[in-house]
Amino acid sequence: KDSVTSRQMFNTGDAQTTSLVRGFGNLEWRIHPLVLINAGGTLEHYSLTGTSLAPRLMANFQPMAGQTLRVGVSKAYRTPSLAEQKGDVRYYYSPLGTLAAWNHRSLGGLKPEQVVAHEIGYLGELRDLRLTLDARLYRERVSRILDLTPATPRNFINEDTARVRGLEYQAKWRGLPGTQVVLNQSFVRIASPDARLEESSPTHATTLFATLALPHDWDLSLAHHWVGAVRWLGFSERTEKYR
Repeated sequence: KDSVTSRQMFNTGDAQTTSLVRGFGNLEWRIHPLVLINAGGTLEHYSLTGTSLAPRLMANFQPMAGQTLRVGVSKAYRTPSLAEQKGDVRYYYSPLGTLAAWNHRSLGGLKPEQVVAHEIGYLGELRDLRLTLDARLYRERVSRILDLTPATPRNFINEDTARVRGLEYQAKWRGLPGTQVVLNQSFVRIASPDARLEESSPTHATTLFATLALPHDWDLSLAHHWVGAVRWLGFSERTEKYR
């Protein structure tokens, strides 16, 4: 249960409350010596949006030791916050109490944002090379994305959709004892009727990380990051790529 009191955010001194009840479960079934099925889900009831079920189904195929291929589908939700459901932001001239600006007035009735994801993954442990590779190719459909109306006072509505395609992987190499080198890379493409969403995530990001164990229980680590350009939602400025 959450309770928030903020006259500036809700234009009232009364406490704004929400409650959330959630339960989850997972079922694991080895249908074949080489195939493992994972099925699960989360059932929750949120006082502002009602009841929702987020299921997940994964199939893991292991043709040989250290080599695993997984395929799965899942659904997830993001419940609207109190500010999005009940926000009422007004500014007054003092001491006359005259309304100067009414920036935001939530009318409520919002539905949770929804994500349906399909993915193919690979986990490989090449012990002779001391190398571990974890890769994931995915496609997501995001719907009922919350956005603000242009007219003031602005109101949140479920309006936008987006399709996200991506590839991410991590390669981890353990060389000499106490030495580890990790390479992370991700590539993302977003398609949406709203051009702002298409630039809301870097198209690529890379991290190279190395750690070395030194005498007397000291560790030395080095990291280098490459991050692509992005335009944060709600801002017109573009953050260029950087290292």
